[in-house]
Amino acid sequence: MPHLSALARAYKDTVAFVAIDVYEKKIMTTRQVKTFVDGYGDRMDFNVAAEDTNFTVHDWLEAFGAKDEGIPRTFIINRQGKVAWIGHPKNMDSVLRKIVNNTWDIKKALTERTFNKYLAGLDDEVAYKLHKYEGDYYKLDDLGEPDSALLVINEIVKNEPMLRYTPAMVSFTFSALLRTNPYKAYAYGKEVIVTPTYEDPAYDMIISVIEDDSRKLKIPAEIYRLGAECYQAEIDNDPYPELIDMLLLYHRMAAWYSLAGDSSKAIEAEQKAIQITRISVNVQNDQAVAAE
Repeated sequence: MPHLSALARAYKDTVAFVAIDVYEKKIMTTRQVKTFVDGYGDRMDFNVAAEDTNFTVHDWLEAFGAKDEGIPRTFIINRQGKVAWIGHPKNMDSVLRKIVNNTWDIKKALTERTFNKYLAGLDDEVAYKLHKYEGDYYKLDDLGEPDSALLVINEIVKNEPMLRYTPAMVSFTFSALLRTNPYKAYAYGKEVIVTPTYEDPAYDMIISVIEDDSRKLKIPAEIYRLGAECYQAEIDNDPYPELIDMLLLYHRMAAWYSLAGDSSKAIEAEQKAIQITRISVNVQNDQAVAAE
């Protein structure tokens, strides 16, 4: 919301910003929505509407195939009244600038969006095909069939190379490699964290696999280092850091750097966690004083 507010102010003479509250009409009254919006003040400095029908969901989210992508979802309409772009608001800065400057290629954007949805659909199929090779999550001695999984993965990637670094593919590939050849897992993981596909690089998948497989495997130091780097990448690349638990991420990063044998990096991460705690305490104290 502060991000959109800043954009609304920057483009106040050229672009109209409207947010529409959806999915809540059965549990939230218009008065409650207004109270929420008013409570944000200039951090929500744009027009907000609350729909009283299913029009926005049906004629926008569903009609443009955006419902499954979740909310928030942004539609940018150009001067000709055409939908020029659909996406998450975190990615709209450069897009909006080009649309306003008439340098945006709608056809190219549509082609890219169509391909990304196709890739996301294939990625869902990957999860369905590879799940049976994982092994029982709760049986610590059951490592599944990682060699078979890698054979299937190689065949899938040969048919569609763009799937190599998609989220579901990363999860299954990294886990299978970690269970068979940690050195290859590390090399693949380093490629993953610098390669976006239809989403940002799959840092979270690397982290999840390390967390899950550490119950079953002796994880090498370099893999823990890779995981710690993924935590840092998540922090560095999140457009809305105020929405993530930074304290928890730095604590976990410190723990993994420690397991990697890098005490200096571990101490550095813990110091950042301590700094966040101090800032939080100071803010709470200031709020308490203001309340008095």
